[in-house]
Amino acid sequence: MKRVTKTNVMFTSIILVYIIMIFTIRLVPAKINYNVLLILPEAVILLTALVVCFLLKIESLKEVELRVVSFGTCAKSFLLAFLCIPLISVINLISSLINGNATADTMTRMQQSPMWLSIILIAFIPAVVEEFVFRGLVFGNYKKRNPWKGVLLSALLFGLMHLNINQFSYAFVLGIVLALLNYATGSLIPSIILHFTINANSVVLSYLSSDLTNSEAIQKAVSTGDTSSAVNQFANSEFMTYLISIAMIAAIVAVSTTFAVLLFASICKSNRGIKSVKSIFKKDMRTSYADEGKYFDGYLILGICICIVFILYFDIIIKLL
Repeated sequence: MKRVTKTNVMFTSIILVYIIMIFTIRLVPAKINYNVLLILPEAVILLTALVVCFLLKIESLKEVELRVVSFGTCAKSFLLAFLCIPLISVINLISSLINGNATADTMTRMQQSPMWLSIILIAFIPAVVEEFVFRGLVFGNYKKRNPWKGVLLSALLFGLMHLNINQFSYAFVLGIVLALLNYATGSLIPSIILHFTINANSVVLSYLSSDLTNSEAIQKAVSTGDTSSAVNQFANSEFMTYLISIAMIAAIVAVSTTFAVLLFASICKSNRGIKSVKSIFKKDMRTSYADEGKYFDGYLILGICICIVFILYFDIIIKLL
């Protein structure tokens, strides 16, 4: 079995076990600790990937790039995360308006735990596990045949793995950034830093917004029914105000994304080299790899179809019924 074929089998296996876990949890009568529910998906992803790697003897398990990078590259990866947040936030906002926010319940329930524990469970562990599996194993194998297609396909599978439209939308874009960063640096460490920073930012902002919502002044206004000012302000808002707001958001996204591209170019120069990264977009580079199996074979199509059916049923059909 060829390298890409084995990777496709691994992804479909992860999805099958992941969905089995979801339905098993729903059938278990006993209430499971919420912190355990946060760890369980990552444990399933990691263990399934490792088992399939062992059974199929997937070579990339030994080739996962964990080389130490410079402090400058780590610092730039940390900063790059904040420059990517505006774009990801806008994508998240748009998709949540269409189909709801898939993480809203998680962000609310996690506040029952200390912030440091939530950062470990929601930011650190997912960043390490998902980078190891999707950038280390999946992208690590796909890029051996075609690096640019490997970037796109690994990002697609990373998005589908979340099994909902809202998270898929921004996870796909984030997956492209993470794969390119991994390719540019030749290490998982920068992508882990970026992934962790974005997740941790969401956790911290959620706790801060909760503290603001629960402030005495707001509680007093709500308890006394003194919300007229907010309602009036909203009612008196003019269409031009919304246009200005949209223009400001667009400007912030444009500026931050531009600086993100420039910073990524700087990371490339400090590591693999910008010419080397640019070369993956060239036609001769994209066809010079030995045949390692078809990307869209029966195994991968099965996994993708399972994801699509799951998303359509739980994100669309159930909501329409």
